[in-house]
Amino acid sequence: MKTNKLFMLILLLLATQYITAQFALGDIAFSAYNSDTATPDDSFTIVLLRDVTSGEAITFTENGWFAHLGGFRSGESTCTLTFGSNYPAGTQVIISRTPFQAVDKDNNSVGTMSGSGLNLATGGDSILAYDAASLPTTSDESGFVAGINMTGEWRTPDGMDSTSTTERPATLIDGTHAVSIEPEIDNARYAAANCSVATTVDGLRTALNTATNWETDNGTAYTQVPPVCDFIAVLSTLDHDLEATMQLYPNPVEELLYIRSDSSSDVQITVYDLSGKQLIVSTERTIGSLDMSSLTTGIYFVEIKRDQRRMTQKIVKL
Repeated sequence: MKTNKLFMLILLLLATQYITAQFALGDIAFSAYNSDTATPDDSFTIVLLRDVTSGEAITFTENGWFAHLGGFRSGESTCTLTFGSNYPAGTQVIISRTPFQAVDKDNNSVGTMSGSGLNLATGGDSILAYDAASLPTTSDESGFVAGINMTGEWRTPDGMDSTSTTERPATLIDGTHAVSIEPEIDNARYAAANCSVATTVDGLRTALNTATNWETDNGTAYTQVPPVCDFIAVLSTLDHDLEATMQLYPNPVEELLYIRSDSSSDVQITVYDLSGKQLIVSTERTIGSLDMSSLTTGIYFVEIKRDQRRMTQKIVKL
């Protein structure tokens, strides 16, 4: 009996590590990328799609992902940004290799960088973002947050022809959590003409991950400081507070997952597994509970949409 209790305690502690992971799928998106020589050099820009608090950390790597070979390729650079202040959804952060820094639109530091700046190849490269506390593995991709691919296309297992190529992690869906710019190009950014096409976080996420909304240049790097768009100004304030007004419990859950809200509006609830497969879809249901009893033990994503707003939370099923 004591052994069983100890085992369950260890299991719950491990589960808590996943629950408290700071960044979830779709919490950021990319809005610019430069591999040609410029000042700053080898830089990229991300957009925060939820409010971020001081101390949260996110990791970026140029190592390719190869699920069929065991996960990340080794030998390239990885860096982690730890935020030093609170920032609202819509904030853009410009990260560069030279100088090795992360700054806002006014060129002010947003936090501490660790690791090594990404040495982005001019022949095409990619960046994958994941929660700093949740290194993705082939059995658990839940740490992935976003991705950008500049090699021309995501590769299949038989198409890995250079150190710059990568497969698309199963959890990162093109047009939703990742963008692939085709054909191969050195520099790209979200076009100024599309700055105001989205006024909600959900809409902005989709717009940023739609390749046709980007402009490209294969010889001259784009200016990233300041960015061409001010997403804080165009985002609806309604998108910033969904997580603050909703509560999912208990977590871990055995059977019923209760959903509490201060609003009576209907919601759409979708449950995904770690590969991104939809397991439960409940549309236009009022706030109440969700039956999770049919799911096997493991980790899942519960996505809630209401009034054009969206939140995603990791849930542990016992």
